Amino acid sequence: GKQKVEKKPYDLVFDVQINKTRKKLVCEVKSAGQPRYLYQAIGQLKLGISAEKDAYPIIVAPYISERGRNICKEAGVGFIDLQGNVFLKFNSILIDVQQVGVKDRAMGIDRVSVKKMEKRTLRRLFSPVSSRVIRVMLENSKEVWTLRALSTEAEASLKQTYLVTNTLDEEGFVDKKRGAITLTRPGELLDLWASSYNITINEIQTFYSF
Repeated sequence: GKQKVEKKPYDLVFDVQINKTRKKLVCEVKSAGQPRYLYQAIGQLKLGISAEKDAYPIIVAPYISERGRNICKEAGVGFIDLQGNVFLKFNSILIDVQQVGVKDRAMGIDRVSVKKMEKRTLRRLFSPVSSRVIRVMLENSKEVWTLRALSTEAEASLKQTYLVTNTLDEEGFVDKKRGAITLTRPGELLDLWASSYNITINEIQTFYSF
């Protein structure tokens, strides 16, 4: 059955039984599925289920990207999105559904277009100018930056620095509070940069560096 939970750091609970396995599916519903919000939801769910017996945490969102889905899996959290992506893993139960290259006419979303949009975001994030901002932050991973100081150090415009740090915030790589910018996941950011590395751009930079 479904019940609304009050005074708990999560939204819904479903009591289910599959064969002889009983489980309490604890759900956190988010209006957005970017990594930043996923990390928040994971923290809320972990807190919520700490005193719950046989509880399994699940995030529900309109859309969760491939990276977001990996974040959930690594945290031991299930997910369901409105595009049909589902991952539930507990006891001997595994449900893993990934929708690839299918148009959801009812939602008006082309998943191929969403994938292309994610790739464009990564290209912008790791473009030559944006990379200067990221490189400075990675080389000074413990530093607490203001936007102006980071812009000056990276030799990038305030606008470009703002756009880069905003994207990093959405992707869950930085913490922005009261004008202070702090890198929170340098290792993961470096891994993502390496996976998005464009050898052609860097070759051009090398050939025309003086």
